[in-house]
Amino acid sequence: MEKPIEPGNSVGHLILHLTGNLNHFVGAQLGANGLLRHREREFTEAHPPAKAAALAGLDAAVATFTRVVAGLSAERLAAPHPEVRFGTVFEALLHLMTHFALHRGQMSYIVRLLQNKG
Repeated sequence: MEKPIEPGNSVGHLILHLTGNLNHFVGAQLGANGLLRHREREFTEAHPPAKAAALAGLDAAVATFTRVVAGLSAERLAAPHPEVRFGTVFEALLHLMTHFALHRGQMSYIVRLLQNKG
C-alpha cells in the first residue's frame, strides 16, 4: 500500500479504517452483529487484503450500515448511542457519515496525487 507522504495513510489503509469504523459503531454497537474491531491494524496492516477483497469488505460494511439504519425507529435514533461521546444514535450516524466523506475525499486526493507522480 503506497503512502503519498510519510507520515500518511494509503488508500488501502483508509479502506480498512472505514470498514472497521462502520462495522464497529453501526454493525457491532447498533446491530449487535458481534464483529470485533482491530483499529490499530487498520493503519498498520503490513499484509493487507487484495484490492478486490478490501473493497468487498467495505461494500459489506456499507450494506450493514444501510440495513441497520433502515431498521432504526425514531425512538432509537433519539436514544443515546452506546459510544457516549457521540450523543444520540442520530448524532452518531451524522458523525459517521461525515467521517466517511472526509476519508473518501482523502482517498480521491491520494489517487490523483499518485497518478500524477508517474
